[in-house]
Amino acid sequence: MMRWIWIVVFVLGCSDDDAGGTANGADTGGKNDTTFGFAGDAAGDGVSPADSFGAKDNNTPTDVVASDDADTAGTCADGTIGCFSATTLSVCVGGSWQFLQTCPQQTTCTAGKCGAAADCEPGAFLGCEGLASQWVCGADGKSKTAEFCSPSEQCIANTGCAVVNCTPSTKQCLSNTTYHTCQADGSAWGSEEFCQPGTTCVGGQCLSLCEADIKYNTNVGCEYWSVDLNNDPTHHPLFPENPTPEMFPHSVVISNPGTSDAMVTFTVHVSCADGSPCSPTVSTCNGQQTTVCDTPTTKEVALNMGDTTVVGGSSREFKMPVMNVAGSGITKKAIRITSTLPVVAYQFNPFNSENAASNDGSLLLPHHVLGQEYYVVSLPSRAEITDLGGNPIFPANNGLFAVVPTQPNTTVLVTPTVEVIANPAFGVPQDGTTPKTLTPGQTYSFTLQPYEVLNLEQLGKTEIITPGKIPKDLTGTRVLADKPVAVFSGHQVAGVQEQLKLQITDVWDSCCTEHLEEQLMPVETWGTVALCVKSKPRGSEADRWIIVAGADGVLVNTEPPIDGINGKILAKAGDFLRVETTDSFSLAATGKIQVVQFLMSQGQTQPIGGAPGTGDPSMMIVPPSQQYRNEYVIRTADGFGTNWITVVRPAGVTVLVDGAAIADSVFENLGDGTWEYAYHQVSTGTHTVQSEQPFGLMVYGYGSVTAYGYPGGMLLEQEKN
Repeated sequence: MMRWIWIVVFVLGCSDDDAGGTANGADTGGKNDTTFGFAGDAAGDGVSPADSFGAKDNNTPTDVVASDDADTAGTCADGTIGCFSATTLSVCVGGSWQFLQTCPQQTTCTAGKCGAAADCEPGAFLGCEGLASQWVCGADGKSKTAEFCSPSEQCIANTGCAVVNCTPSTKQCLSNTTYHTCQADGSAWGSEEFCQPGTTCVGGQCLSLCEADIKYNTNVGCEYWSVDLNNDPTHHPLFPENPTPEMFPHSVVISNPGTSDAMVTFTVHVSCADGSPCSPTVSTCNGQQTTVCDTPTTKEVALNMGDTTVVGGSSREFKMPVMNVAGSGITKKAIRITSTLPVVAYQFNPFNSENAASNDGSLLLPHHVLGQEYYVVSLPSRAEITDLGGNPIFPANNGLFAVVPTQPNTTVLVTPTVEVIANPAFGVPQDGTTPKTLTPGQTYSFTLQPYEVLNLEQLGKTEIITPGKIPKDLTGTRVLADKPVAVFSGHQVAGVQEQLKLQITDVWDSCCTEHLEEQLMPVETWGTVALCVKSKPRGSEADRWIIVAGADGVLVNTEPPIDGINGKILAKAGDFLRVETTDSFSLAATGKIQVVQFLMSQGQTQPIGGAPGTGDPSMMIVPPSQQYRNEYVIRTADGFGTNWITVVRPAGVTVLVDGAAIADSVFENLGDGTWEYAYHQVSTGTHTVQSEQPFGLMVYGYGSVTAYGYPGGMLLEQEKN
């Protein structure tokens, strides 16, 4: 049997005898030779230099099947080297392909060269680079090249560029509770699907309402931080038996704008001296005012608040334990507020003005919109007042600001504009030195942990105030952190009087002083346009405005022109302008600005001997018009004679308060008439104010020698100009 097999192979190995070759298969270079011979067969014996075809008889070449490799198909140019097969090189000799060599083991022939085995088939699809491009295998079988899809195509996984009607596997919201998914080939959208109960569809995802709320940068959120800021340490003159304002519990008010009930939790990192959590139902531990919630714990402690449900569409006040942050220092006195649903939060210090005589309110900003850079706004500190014998008559009242970290190991850099009271025993400063004050213009570094409060207060000095001289304060102090922080600013207790009226003391009274506070907007959310409307007039008083620059070289213009600020340039970030005016005005700047409004002391509203005045100082952040919203949920405070809102709307746009439109007739033009403003009195309680277009809202209230105020809400989009 073996002989016949050998004969067949031998016959197949022979070629016709013609001018181009010999019977033994030696190549003579004939043009008509179609036999695959052996290049370099000098002996003419048909023996391959390398027996790559496995012939048993070395004197007889083994015939091969014709290759379909592109390198050796058809005619060729002399000297060209190509691939006859995956492992064999051939060369063109006399217009015919001849064997050149066999590739070494573990290599393959590609593009006329032996090399490492190819990783892919040249031109093959290797995956999507993005939606509009794909990867294809390079000519060397190893590299990959990006190819763009045509405008009507997208790259589909496992397929490549193809015409689609939607992006494969993406989801799209059909409503707040439903969505559909694009089919894997991109040919069409799938059927409608429902989100799980308690979730909402945002950006194609079914998220919990708190997760969804983080997608929107507003003052509505699910996590907040509150601080019992330092208040007046003196007794109410008419109620000396009452606690001093600093010992009144401050309140957090939660408004639930949704229809479902929200559950709220308050956590602290302090306890009474015996280790028990501070109780919100009493103001002291063990009945002693000197041991109020001042012992740090090693873990979070949830305050026992009882039922903390806030019914949908309602508001609720929660009295906090007394945790007054007094004096410069770092203490664990922050309160963390979390909710199961998005809510609006405020703090009032205290909530009910009755018998307190010193209070203010602040809109709280949720955790997810906090920033890393802030500029403080405050008023000058007042040194202790003593009699001729050095006996104290009135304690010092200080301007202040407080920084609250939200993440561990937060580094905070503070550059004060004035002398700040040091307290090395409580971490001010933290560098191991023991100065009496922090130096203006010097930057101090602090490392803070969650629940800690860095409170810094200006050193008050006794100064002789001459006409036109304004004492310095903390305004313009820069706070820069490496992680998001909350920053509160204000004053322990301060009077706000017009400079002109201070010079006519026989006509105008300077009474009275009031606690001031507001949570600051981060610089990242400042704008360039502010619509500044005087508070509802109580008499002939002005309002004070402070404008702080968030960048260098900011030009400020107003309409109508307001002396003292119109056309002024703020050379450096942190520089500020101050003006007192009875006018309302629009303000436009060439860079980011922060505007803060102050209400005047009650004695500035009516001349001495005139009708009784009302109200007292309050501090309010004025959101830029770029951050206006089209709906606000607000809560007015208890114990005030009147509560007001100031509405700033695009001209002619309807604004509803609890579903009823404010009459067009009560609106007045503001600036060039693009905007209008109106005052609207509201009752004590929760209110919803809305419009089809974004508008501005300020909330405030007046009582006898007391007031409060805060912005109704805002967007907190970053880098909006």
